[in-house]
Amino acid sequence: MEPIPKTSNLAITSLLFACPSPVIFVFGSIPAIILGVMALRQIDAHEVYTGRKLAKAGLILGILFTLGSGVYLIWLVIVLSNFGPVH
Repeated sequence: MEPIPKTSNLAITSLLFACPSPVIFVFGSIPAIILGVMALRQIDAHEVYTGRKLAKAGLILGILFTLGSGVYLIWLVIVLSNFGPVH
């Protein structure tokens, strides 16, 4: 008897962490990346798990939002550094 396919909880959690990342910045995107990689490894190692697309979506969104947070932080530093001391 073949085992019943089960969606990986890691893949679901990865996507759930990635979705609010534009609001909470790296506090959601970095765990989304880690969980996405862990989910893909779990899915590859055990054929009972499904959810490869969920894991990839969480991983990709996590990477994009981490890069976006970095760009935003650099922009913020540049903007704030242009404000010199007020006389």
